[in-house]
Amino acid sequence: MIELAFTVPGLPVPKERPRLGKRGHVYTPRATSSFERTVGAFALRAMALAGWRRPRDADDRFALTANVYWPDARRRDLDNVVKAVADSLNGLVYIDDSQIDELHAFGAIDRERPRVEIRITATWAGSPAPYANALLPAH
Repeated sequence: MIELAFTVPGLPVPKERPRLGKRGHVYTPRATSSFERTVGAFALRAMALAGWRRPRDADDRFALTANVYWPDARRRDLDNVVKAVADSLNGLVYIDDSQIDELHAFGAIDRERPRVEIRITATWAGSPAPYANALLPAH
C-alpha cells in the first residue's frame, strides 16, 4: 500500500456551512477556506517529498485517517474537521473525496501543539480491491 502522511500545525478548523451573501451569492466562510488552503499546501509539500502522483483514475480508492488535537476541552465537531480535510484534498491527492472508502478519526487535547495529523492510504487502484468479492453476498 502507498501512504502519504503529513501534519498541519495550528488550530483545527471545522467545515462551516456555506453562507448566503449579498444578491444571493453563496460563499464558503473565510476560516473554512483558509484552513482548506493550508491543508492543501501541506499536502502538496508532502506529495513532492514522497513522490506521490497526482490523481488520474476515478477508480482509485483511498483510506483517510485524521488525528485531530484541540488546544482545549471546548465542545467541537470532529466530523466537520474531517470533512474540511477531505474536501481540501480534492484534486490534489484524489480526484474527489467520494473515492474515500475507509475513514478513521481521532480527537484529543494537546494544549501545547494543536494540529491535525493526516494519513492517506491508496487502498487499490483501477480495479476492485482483493477483498471486495468477499463482501458481496453469494448467489
